[in-house]
Amino acid sequence: MQLEQQLEEEKRVRRQRLQDTELENTRLEKDLSQLRAEMEVVMKELQVMTDDKLSVEREIDVYRQLLDENQPAQTTGDVPPAYFVPTYCTPIGYMPKFILFYHISPKY
Repeated sequence: MQLEQQLEEEKRVRRQRLQDTELENTRLEKDLSQLRAEMEVVMKELQVMTDDKLSVEREIDVYRQLLDENQPAQTTGDVPPAYFVPTYCTPIGYMPKFILFYHISPKY
């Protein structure tokens, strides 16, 4: 009789452990599902931010190219840097493609 009671007690303990394990498993699956949803939101935000970053970098590159086109020519010595300003054709004749202007910047 005592062996049967021990067996029943062991079965009850194992059923309780199984039930606890199943509850824990259900809770973990719910948490995992929630984390996946949060991760999806974060990934979408990251994609938007990455797209925005690339767009800004492209815009910066365009501005750099525009600035580089208008940068002074490299000179040596005390000759001031030159800026090229595009000119236009006139009815009288063709003007030089660029007129050279000098900009004197303060020395530091």
